[in-house]
Amino acid sequence: INVGLLDSLSEKETEVRFPEEVQKRKLDKLNYRYPGTGGESYQDLISRCGELVCMLEQSRGNSLLVCDRAVFRVVAAYFLGKSSEEIPHMEVSGVLELSRNENGFTPKTLEVSVGRATTSRGAGTVLSAP
Repeated sequence: INVGLLDSLSEKETEVRFPEEVQKRKLDKLNYRYPGTGGESYQDLISRCGELVCMLEQSRGNSLLVCDRAVFRVVAAYFLGKSSEEIPHMEVSGVLELSRNENGFTPKTLEVSVGRATTSRGAGTVLSAP
């Protein structure tokens, strides 16, 4: 999600400088649109990811998608049959493998035990130690 005006701010900086935005987002994560140029909501992101989801759905071979947490939620929600209301609250951890089966897809979560991963929610990124 493009966080617009809040780009590059830590969660703490956002809370101090934009408490009203933090509150609005808490009330409706699905429809809240970040302020400023390019700011998006999850609804905007769902729309933006439509072509990607169609491409993955129609793919006959294997695909690897490397993306941020918000895009992960949108794509995973589609293939796992989740509602749009569930998307902003989906847990993201490790790697999600989706294998085709007669009913759609079988999900399998693969934990990642090496490297660095984002651990913070909201605007800004905090990296954890390996």
